[in-house]
Amino acid sequence: KLDYWSVPHMDSVLGQGWFSKIAPVKEFWETIPTLSAPSSIDFDFDYYISSFPQDMYDVRVEWLKKNGFPDKPLIVTNDKLNKCLQLGVGLIVDDKPEFMKTLQDSPVRGIHFITHYAGFEPVGKYVTSLSQVKQYL
Repeated sequence: KLDYWSVPHMDSVLGQGWFSKIAPVKEFWETIPTLSAPSSIDFDFDYYISSFPQDMYDVRVEWLKKNGFPDKPLIVTNDKLNKCLQLGVGLIVDDKPEFMKTLQDSPVRGIHFITHYAGFEPVGKYVTSLSQVKQYL
């Protein structure tokens, strides 16, 4: 179990400045493993909304294609809540606990995606596979 969203914890595990070291590494973004099989997506959706280095946009689009995910627009933002509000998104699935907490007092509903190695508690409704999302629609 790993609290991978805690900066102090990850600094203690990987060393200070670890993200700035991996952020520009194309191979890192190309080889991120899938957390849920694309075939488990049995619902329609409008966008992928993600936060990552903007200069890795094409790499992420290629990653989605290579791994067989549905062809949908990829939106890059560090302010997912405002982007959801701008786009009229009413429901988002995300794995970051702090983001899930920001949704609690907003009109956007959140489903917390919890990995098998998450070292933190889920915030609100959660799934461990995208095949479980449909129960909340």
